[in-house]
Amino acid sequence: MGCVGSTASDTEKGVRELSICTAIGMQTIESAVMDANDTIASGTEAGVRELSISTARGKQDIESAVMDGNDTIASGSEAGARELKICTARGKQEIESTVIDAKREFEDFKSKKDDEDYNSKCKGMWQVLMNNYNIRLSHVTSSPLNDWVQAKIHNIYMSPNLQLMAKNKASFKKTGTQIKDYKKVFSGDNKLNKHIFIQGEAGSGKTTFLAKLVMDWCSVNTTHSFEPLQTDETNTIESDARMRCTYLFEDLTILKVYKFVFLITLRESVKQIDIFEMTKQQIIDSLYGTEGRDNAYKLLTKIMERERCLVLLDGLDEWTGNGGHYLPTLAASHRQCDVLITTRPWKLTELKIPDSKIDKLLQLEGVNEPFDVSKRYIACVFDCKENTDLDIIHLNLNRTY
Repeated sequence: MGCVGSTASDTEKGVRELSICTAIGMQTIESAVMDANDTIASGTEAGVRELSISTARGKQDIESAVMDGNDTIASGSEAGARELKICTARGKQEIESTVIDAKREFEDFKSKKDDEDYNSKCKGMWQVLMNNYNIRLSHVTSSPLNDWVQAKIHNIYMSPNLQLMAKNKASFKKTGTQIKDYKKVFSGDNKLNKHIFIQGEAGSGKTTFLAKLVMDWCSVNTTHSFEPLQTDETNTIESDARMRCTYLFEDLTILKVYKFVFLITLRESVKQIDIFEMTKQQIIDSLYGTEGRDNAYKLLTKIMERERCLVLLDGLDEWTGNGGHYLPTLAASHRQCDVLITTRPWKLTELKIPDSKIDKLLQLEGVNEPFDVSKRYIACVFDCKENTDLDIIHLNLNRTY
């Protein structure tokens, strides 16, 4: 019984102690919780206050940074805009300069190419023209009665007796000065004559003089003579110095000043006024076929505008013209061309050409050595090979007449 009571008492005691301990523990826990709550509340308020302060400070820093950034951007934009304008202007100038240089280079290249094409075409026409002259003019009529009887010009040509005419009051008179070289024909007062007239009676040698002039121009512009001098085939006497082609007009160099020489026979263009049209008809049409003429006409226009040319008009007395023109005319754009006209004296008297249109007037009075030229004609007609044969024939002819 005692043991049971003791046990119960111990149990009750243990329960009380457990209750006390539990109560104490509860109080301790509640106190700790309250302290913790206070600490948390206190810390939270401080944290919130500090967070607010930090937030405000951060906001101010951000706003300040943004404002500084805006100022920097604005300042940078203005400077950038100014520099951009400067760079744009400089770039525009460089582009314009480059474009101008490129255009100039292109134009120079095109001009050079055009010049090369022009020079090449000129050379082609030049060669064709000289070959044509060599065929047409290498022979001249050797008989005053028969135009179809011809001889090589180098076999019968003798230097002409060309006299200078000068203005004397209302007319031209002979000065007694003989012209012995081409320079005296084509130049005067240190410049080339623009309008030259050679007058002479029928048979005085005007057409032959022009033919020889053209052949000399051909010869001086080539490395070889177009027409060889004496050979066995020419039926002339090689050993006779009197039969050689020794004439006064030996200064051929002056003829090189003329890039082109155009020989026009006026009786073949009696109704034409324009020298350019005469040249097209008589020269270009004889050099080129129908397909090539249009381009040749264009080239001729450029040549007569750009180059120093000599136009030879043979036989003004056989030209009628029309429209009140007393002379064939050149276009103003063809001012580089000089003109030499042959005629009989009466035509000049009839036309009453103004002095300003005559830079030089010459009178052709046959040849300097009539005896020698007659021997040349005889040599061609009678096929003489030796001097003795020629002298005998010439003596017999003189006795006959």
